[in-house]
Amino acid sequence: MDVGGLALPWSDSSAWTELASLLSCSGGWPAQTLGLAAGAMTVASYSVRNERAMLRILMGAMGLWAIHYGWLDAWTAALGSLAAAVRLQATLWRPGDARITGAFAGVALLLSALSWEGLSSAAALAGMVLAAGATNHLTGTRLRLALIAVSALWVVHHILVGSLGGLATEAALTSVNLLHLWRGRALAHRPQKITPSVEFNAPRP
Repeated sequence: MDVGGLALPWSDSSAWTELASLLSCSGGWPAQTLGLAAGAMTVASYSVRNERAMLRILMGAMGLWAIHYGWLDAWTAALGSLAAAVRLQATLWRPGDARITGAFAGVALLLSALSWEGLSSAAALAGMVLAAGATNHLTGTRLRLALIAVSALWVVHHILVGSLGGLATEAALTSVNLLHLWRGRALAHRPQKITPSVEFNAPRP
């Protein structure tokens, strides 16, 4: 099908055949559907205001991710997801404890060594360790920037292993983080009005 002389790739039956072949090699539709469900749970968790509830939802999402990645034979990410679920539980018990991050980094290195698959494992390992460090020790703009870098690492992994749910999730999370950064920058540059009460209570020279 041509529109103004431009061939639309999605109108070509061969393109759909290649997509179906890719999905078949990447665990098929059940695995991809599970990944999309895990991604939806991950994104939805960030809208929960209660931190403990959010962490519990993320733990459930990590379980789904582990099954999804295992289905795709991406064992570094699968084992890392299970380790991340344990890390989240430990965070509930001892929030802000730096030893949790250190222990998780060590476990992630060990699991990666046992399931090493080249670049996909390297991207998953870097993404897991950076995410753990960022969420435990950074706040504000630095946290958002670190999470965007985490998403970039996971995008590399998801492309290599063929995870549509993973790609959709990182696109959503990156969009949210960019939006927060833009809003924060806009608020920082917005002129502030001084109300009479504020002016009256301002410190005198």
